[in-house]
Amino acid sequence: EQNPVHVYSSAGSYNVNLYIRNEIQSWDTVSNVVTVIDNTGFLELLSGNIRIYPVPAREEVTIESTYSLIKSGIKVYSASGNEMQVSVTNNGNHYTIDVKKWIPGVYLVKILSQGKILFRKLVVY
Repeated sequence: EQNPVHVYSSAGSYNVNLYIRNEIQSWDTVSNVVTVIDNTGFLELLSGNIRIYPVPAREEVTIESTYSLIKSGIKVYSASGNEMQVSVTNNGNHYTIDVKKWIPGVYLVKILSQGKILFRKLVVY
């Protein structure tokens, strides 16, 4: 599977092994320890104070937050995992992204705020 993802159900430290193989049967293993911190309550609080609209979007998307955001803390990724080139403008606690030239599809918005990361789905048509 390309770009594997795993969601951990509880906090703790986990040994993670990634087995890599290519079409000529060459392979390698990468191992790491992943520590998952239980911050569910904070993320619920954070996600309740950040809105993205309109969804679906055609021309522009607004991110509204009661928290302080920085432009460089807002990233958008295509469904294939490529980071989009975004131009973020802000007016107080409203941040706007122009999506007029984007190909219609599903995108993932990554927002860094208060030292935490929040992901939101964005649909452009």
